[in-house]
Amino acid sequence: MKRLVWVALTALSAVTVAISAVADGTSRAVVPKPVASMHGGTAHGHPYVMHHGRKRLLVPQWKETLSEEQKLKIDNLRVSSMKANAPLKAAAQALEVELVLLAIAEEPHMSAVGKKIDELVAVKREIWRERYRTLIESRRVLNADQHVSFDLGVLHHAQRRAKRRH
Repeated sequence: MKRLVWVALTALSAVTVAISAVADGTSRAVVPKPVASMHGGTAHGHPYVMHHGRKRLLVPQWKETLSEEQKLKIDNLRVSSMKANAPLKAAAQALEVELVLLAIAEEPHMSAVGKKIDELVAVKREIWRERYRTLIESRRVLNADQHVSFDLGVLHHAQRRAKRRH
């Protein structure tokens, strides 16, 4: 509701300025820009808005500001990461099935289960290494202005993953 009122007031002020400009006979109306947020304020020097109870930066998303060269480099990184992770993910799925089969056997052996868990963890470790290698290399492609929204996205994604685990 507050957002709707804020948008309505901003639109009303723009219309008021436009009408007064027409009445004065000036050809161009100067439309005021909305404030940084409904409540005003900055976060570490960056303007923000409230979005579903969370602060969101008003800087453009890094994906929207990529040059053609940056897009090509990041796409190549993603493709190489997908190629590297595809066999690892298939192996992890197979190991998970084998682990379940070991656990539900008539006579489960904890030593065999433990070895299978170690194998699974080793494969998942490689998947995570490749994931973070791609993330770090992708960040190196970006310029300083794009780092803000990229880092915010990485942090937000990590928070969501942590919430899903609990």
